[in-house]
Amino acid sequence: MGIEFTDNLGNLHINKTYNNPEVFHVTGDNVVYNETDVKELHWLVNGKHPRKSTKWLMEGFRCV
Repeated sequence: MGIEFTDNLGNLHINKTYNNPEVFHVTGDNVVYNETDVKELHWLVNGKHPRKSTKWLMEGFRCV
C-alpha cells in the first residue's frame, strides 16, 4: 500500500515528514505506517503552511 499527497502546485509531500521535529510541522506533513499488522496514516493539518489556500490530492496505491 502506498499513499501520496500532492498540493495544488504539484508539490509531492513525501511520507515520513511527520517525523520531523514538531516546530517544523506544517499542513501536509504525513507518515504512513505500513507494517503487516498495522495499516495507519497520520496527516497533519495545523494552519502552518506558506499558502493560505491549498487543495490537496490524496492518492492511494495498492500493489497486487
